[in-house]
Amino acid sequence: MATAIPNLLKQVSRGRLPFQRRAVYASGKLTPEMAVGHSLQHIDLLYAALKANRQEGRATTDALETRVNLHQSALDRLTAWMEKVLAKPKKSNATGQPNADQP
Repeated sequence: MATAIPNLLKQVSRGRLPFQRRAVYASGKLTPEMAVGHSLQHIDLLYAALKANRQEGRATTDALETRVNLHQSALDRLTAWMEKVLAKPKKSNATGQPNADQP
């Protein structure tokens, strides 16, 4: 269905219509104005579907961006904590000798 309408529009723009459409035009059941109106209805439906798909994609992108920001802030906090822990000097006892539990 998604490719049927663009293919039909290409055929119409080239002056070629499928046989069924020519028969409907020839019988007078469908005027050019009616055909344009019908095409506009299809275009409107396609536009609505595109807009809904775009909004869904935007919502997904926003949710993923929020998750990335949360993970980045957690990583920043963890990195800062690790730097703080690694920067502290080792404790030693008053005599300057290592504790017995240290190797």
